[in-house]
Amino acid sequence: MSNIKETLISPFAVGMLFALMWTGANLKVILTEYLITNLILMTKLEDLYSAICTIFILVLAYLIHKKIKKPMNVWLIGLYTLLSQVVTLYYLYNLVGVVEVIVYSILAVLFLYVCVSVFQVMVLRGGLYKFTLDEIFCLTCLIIVVGLGCYDIDIYSTKLYKFIGLILVLFCISVGKKDFACILAISFASGVGLGLSSLTVVGEMACIVMFACIYNYPHKYKISFAIISGCILVELYFVGISLDIIYNVIPYFLAISLYLILPNKLFNKLGDKLNANITELSAKNVINSTRKTLKRRISELSDVFAQMKQIHLQLIKTELETNQVINLLANDLCKSVCSECKHKNSCYKGLGLEQTPSVNKLIGLALKKSKVSILDIPTNMAQKCSIINLVIGRINQNTSQYKNYESMTKDVNNVKFLLAEQMGAVSHLLVDLGEQLSQNVLVEQGIEDKIINKLLSQNIVCSEVLVYTEKTKDITIVAMIKGENAYNPLVEKIVGNILNVAVKVDNVQPTEVESFYSVTLKRGCKRDVVFGISSRTKTGSTSSGDSHTLIRLGNNKYLLALCDGMGSGENARKMSALTIGLVENFYKAGFEDEFILSNINNLLTINNQETFSTLDLCVIDLTKESLDFIKIGAPFGIIKRDGLVEKVENGTLPLGILKQVKPNISRFAVTCKDMIVMMTDGITDAFSCYDELAQFVNGIVSTNPQVVAQTILDEAVRRDGMRANDDMTVLVARTFLKG
Repeated sequence: MSNIKETLISPFAVGMLFALMWTGANLKVILTEYLITNLILMTKLEDLYSAICTIFILVLAYLIHKKIKKPMNVWLIGLYTLLSQVVTLYYLYNLVGVVEVIVYSILAVLFLYVCVSVFQVMVLRGGLYKFTLDEIFCLTCLIIVVGLGCYDIDIYSTKLYKFIGLILVLFCISVGKKDFACILAISFASGVGLGLSSLTVVGEMACIVMFACIYNYPHKYKISFAIISGCILVELYFVGISLDIIYNVIPYFLAISLYLILPNKLFNKLGDKLNANITELSAKNVINSTRKTLKRRISELSDVFAQMKQIHLQLIKTELETNQVINLLANDLCKSVCSECKHKNSCYKGLGLEQTPSVNKLIGLALKKSKVSILDIPTNMAQKCSIINLVIGRINQNTSQYKNYESMTKDVNNVKFLLAEQMGAVSHLLVDLGEQLSQNVLVEQGIEDKIINKLLSQNIVCSEVLVYTEKTKDITIVAMIKGENAYNPLVEKIVGNILNVAVKVDNVQPTEVESFYSVTLKRGCKRDVVFGISSRTKTGSTSSGDSHTLIRLGNNKYLLALCDGMGSGENARKMSALTIGLVENFYKAGFEDEFILSNINNLLTINNQETFSTLDLCVIDLTKESLDFIKIGAPFGIIKRDGLVEKVENGTLPLGILKQVKPNISRFAVTCKDMIVMMTDGITDAFSCYDELAQFVNGIVSTNPQVVAQTILDEAVRRDGMRANDDMTVLVARTFLKG
């Protein structure tokens, strides 16, 4: 009877062995481990016979099913398990009787199905799916049996089960499974308690888990300190002050030491895998699949625009050379006028005119002057030609018609070229957009719950959070927040503290769920910018020809633009408003500087009216910490920093004069206290020179952009005799460090 307790452990080992085989584990490895374990724990020869029988039946069943190519079902695996224990059951029957044999058989089969259920989740399903209630029960039973197998293993008077139990608890906490850590600890301690015939160990482990859950990962040192404190208190309570407490606490110290040595990357990687449930994986796959589909469609659309650009370029008609035009008009003159003359025989030799050089010279002169008169006729031609007035009339008529045709052709060609240029720019823009969409979204795991809980602690109701980063390392957070809290500045602060990066609300959009808003946050910047604008219409004019815009192009990127239409009044206002509107929309769409300016210039030059505009642009990129100035016909600008002023040189001719415009970009670095001043010529003309204006701007004490803009405008008006001799506009921006 003394061997019953040892024998009853055998059904659990057999059940686990056959379950591993059924789930596809490496057969050589598990059989080797099983045999070595039996040889180590063997106390009598019958144990060896039992192990050999078990291995024989398992291998035989495996080979048979492999030969017939038919998988084992759960009923057959149970039958094979019982057959493998024939030797064990025989010796057990002779040792203790039939009741123990029945109990042994039931335990072996039940534990087999427990292991099959758990291994199916962990091995076949990869551990990515949540456990069902039945699977949680089976996992609990498996952990209890593991605890039962560890209860009496001592190493130099230290209990191994304490080391194993604490390691398992720390692992679960570090991968974000606090609830599972409690289940695991209590189940493992229950198995140990069954072996020791005492439930004291269950109370000890429950107290230790309670202390371990005080802090959250990755605060490893805080967690370790809490556990050590809890272990000492528990041992003092259950054991009291004695030398045994040292041996009892040593396993805990060893477990914590191993925990601190293991790198955080290991726990983070395992946590990502274990927390990646099917819902999160589906969301990630849907996002990435949608982005790939959009990228493909955008690429196809880009090809269409690129092909349309080539077609429009091919449709542009080439201009004829002057000699070709002269020959065409000369042939028409001969066929339409000279052919009807009664003196044509004296002029013709065959089908050609004898006076061809004179006619060609006359037509060439008509093309230059648009028309010719009797005074332009060569002497020899005037003496011989009897219908000279008809010739002059026909030449002038043909020249006028050709001039009209040439003008119309140029306009059509300009429109075709403009369309081709626009289509090429759209194609290039679509390619860039497709490249951005080609990068997969990498969804962050384990951070969403922290953000939701922290927001709730501040009475900010948040139902869902998605945190993801792209391969460009740009981070994006989308939170579903209820009510006016969507605009609460605490949202930026809380999310930024959890992610340990500065974030800023990019946009807030209503959702289909009533009273909930989708709040998008992106990586913020340590710098920010504020603006000021002051303007005044020319004295006596009804409308100002100055227009301006201040827009945000993207995350931490801003556009400042001033446009001055030539003159003042309604026409100048319309032209500057049109130009500034085009600039604003083109930059919002993401087109490049060169295309924007060239396209606007072409639109203005196509117009038959003389419509010219100056353009003053500044792009502030706080992420790259750069200031880009583009000036087309605009006066100089000023950058004020650290008590000094720096000149931004003025630009080239206004838009609409030259056929081609190549922008000249002046780049400056952003500092923490930049004051950027942009002005129209109504302001600069009020001062005698740049130095005078620069000295005045440098003397302004205020750092408020609106105050600075108004101060400059007031001084310009004062210098003009308290009147505005031209439309005046001042745009000021100031960069600063947040906080």
